[in-house]
Amino acid sequence: MVLEISIIFAGCFAAALVNAALATGGVYITLAASSAVLPLSAAIPMQGVLSAPSLIARIVLFRRDIQWSAALRFIPMAAVGTVIGVLVFVNLNEALMSLTLGALLLILVWGVPEWINFDMPRRFLALGAIHGFFSTIFGVGVFLQPAMLRTSMTRLQITGTLAVCLIGMEAVKAGGYIQIGFDYTAYLPHILAGTVAGIAGTLLGRHFGDRLSERRFRAIFKWLVTIAGLRLLINGSAGLLGL
Repeated sequence: MVLEISIIFAGCFAAALVNAALATGGVYITLAASSAVLPLSAAIPMQGVLSAPSLIARIVLFRRDIQWSAALRFIPMAAVGTVIGVLVFVNLNEALMSLTLGALLLILVWGVPEWINFDMPRRFLALGAIHGFFSTIFGVGVFLQPAMLRTSMTRLQITGTLAVCLIGMEAVKAGGYIQIGFDYTAYLPHILAGTVAGIAGTLLGRHFGDRLSERRFRAIFKWLVTIAGLRLLINGSAGLLGL
């Protein structure tokens, strides 16, 4: 138990630091840490509660930069996608979906023409439904973060708006997992450790993020998402090949 909680603490601290500094990427750290010590059937539902303290701290820190027009369109449709995702959560081939998801992520980052952007807030309606669905199945979504790169938002606006979008979606996801029988009370020590680590990591990450230029921020952001996509491709391929 002590080892589990220590790894969860370290993962949530690192994830919060990365998220506060770079707006995204931390969710993959949290998933890696939690899935290393918990079964995947528990690690995926735990993503929301482990990331919630960091998300709330980011909302407070970046509240003046939040683009509410995008967030308020994203959240309701993300709730719809989440409900559907919960219904199919236990019935999917994980390796095949991981492979597909990784390919989609790389296409979104590198294959979408530069002239396509998401500056029109209504595009966040469809984005919410798609992201909510996949995030519920895998514990991480892959569409919102690349889409943010296709807007004219600044680094601070992306960081704050992402946090609002995700906290709304995570609340719905947690309710859905409870409905299908997941017991969060069995993991209260893990959640407490993640809460403390998430707040501390966010405060420190804000300090590092202030030193990044917009150009460097977007480059790092893009490569973090790319690495996540490659990881999904590798894991999916290994699973299908039985490695």
